[in-house]
Amino acid sequence: MKGILSFLEEHRDSKPISFHMPGHKGKDFYESLGMGSFDRDCSDMDITEISGADNLFQPEGIIRETMDKYKKLYGSEESFLLINGSSCGIIAAILASLESGGKLLMARNSHKSVYNALELGKIEPVYVYPKPTREYGLMGQISPEDVKAALEENPDVKAVIVPSPNYYGICSDIRSIADISHSHGALLIVDQAHGAHLKFMKETMAAENLGADIVINSTHKTLASFTQTAILNLCSDRISKESVAHHLHLLESTSPSYLLMASLDVNADIIQNYGQGLFMAWQKNLDFFYDEAMWIRGLMTMDDPNLDRTKIILDMSYLDLTGSRLAHELEKRGIFTELSDGPIVMCMTGIGNKRYDYERLLMALSEISEERIDEAIDRACKREALRAEFDERRDRLKAAVFQAKSKVELDEIEKSLQALEDEKDLSSDEYQNYSYELEGGAECVGFPKGKKSVPLKDSAGEVAATCLTPYPPGVPIICPGEVITEEVINHLVALKASGKKVTGLGAEGTVLVASEITT
Repeated sequence: MKGILSFLEEHRDSKPISFHMPGHKGKDFYESLGMGSFDRDCSDMDITEISGADNLFQPEGIIRETMDKYKKLYGSEESFLLINGSSCGIIAAILASLESGGKLLMARNSHKSVYNALELGKIEPVYVYPKPTREYGLMGQISPEDVKAALEENPDVKAVIVPSPNYYGICSDIRSIADISHSHGALLIVDQAHGAHLKFMKETMAAENLGADIVINSTHKTLASFTQTAILNLCSDRISKESVAHHLHLLESTSPSYLLMASLDVNADIIQNYGQGLFMAWQKNLDFFYDEAMWIRGLMTMDDPNLDRTKIILDMSYLDLTGSRLAHELEKRGIFTELSDGPIVMCMTGIGNKRYDYERLLMALSEISEERIDEAIDRACKREALRAEFDERRDRLKAAVFQAKSKVELDEIEKSLQALEDEKDLSSDEYQNYSYELEGGAECVGFPKGKKSVPLKDSAGEVAATCLTPYPPGVPIICPGEVITEEVINHLVALKASGKKVTGLGAEGTVLVASEITT
């Protein structure tokens, strides 16, 4: 039976190209900077709090020194090392900012860790919804105007949290949201898990520079620390260091991994000593990729003024490739991506990606294009001819409406028109985006008091007692207290059928619902 280690060894031996987290992309990155011994000798460095090793929960020595490195790098009032991921930092930040039972203004596309904080702190959510992007309808910016309106309607909100950038790389106007939040007496927490690099590559998008009070960065996602590591940056005096530290103590392991903490130290040293050259090379490699990608027929890359360009959004739907099929084609060529959703694939670049990686990606995309472009052009021509035929038939039927001599004849013509439109919808091979729309989503009726398990297929009308969350991107489709609808059930069934992981669903297809609710 194959276990975890066998899988990892086989994957490593296949020499894959990584366009997914973590950002270091493997041992070659550390060795190129003369830090290969750290990567090779990890097992010898796996220790506990021996003499001289300091203590994560009372840092006075070597751990304090690493925290100070991050304070200097990010310009924060304080920086906390996280070994339970950004999730731990997000939960601690929320619980430190609000009393039990308080109100949190939050983006509805927040990570599931925010919803976990709601449950732990018995916190009431007030939602603002992301604006869909123009091209793909992906979850986009959180509007400052929506934040302002929600705060005016809920003056008892004491904290606001938004993701920026979100999973797709879209950044919100943090400066405006910070100003609005503060003017209404609320703290601003920014989930910058996907933007730890922004401080060094795109300062105008970095929340540390834009007035946020607390910023959580997953340094492992795009930078050089190990998976499960992150940084919480405290950027103002609106909340005490002691309160944040206290809640981190409640949530983090009492046996923190020195390997994880060492990787955070290594990451800080890499940025401090080599960062300027590494970030410049990263930017040049991105420019190279985007310039070359323009010449690949049938390929579109997302272009949005609010996009963090380190997230490469690929679309080959013109070649009749959904995101999942494109990801499969890339994997066949040894390239592993971060996310497929609807028509797109997202390649998460990182500090460890080399020029060779981008060249391999371009080569693979070119191969896929050459294999499919002629067939795609032929399909497009047939589609245009079909549209012209539909338009001609529709025009004839519309003209016939004015010549109808009886209501019966008019009804028959209108039925023919409707049948024609239905036929057009069914025959169209335009790509359909099946991403679930959060805006105006499920109705929230209260808070679950008790829980029971029911089959998902029988759960319509029940009130969810847990989050149902596709991974990636980790944004709940349904949250505790919201009514499960047939639309939600059908969407979840489709996700599972396509191979997506959905946390909150039991192994037997069951879901926890409320046996009793409180309002």
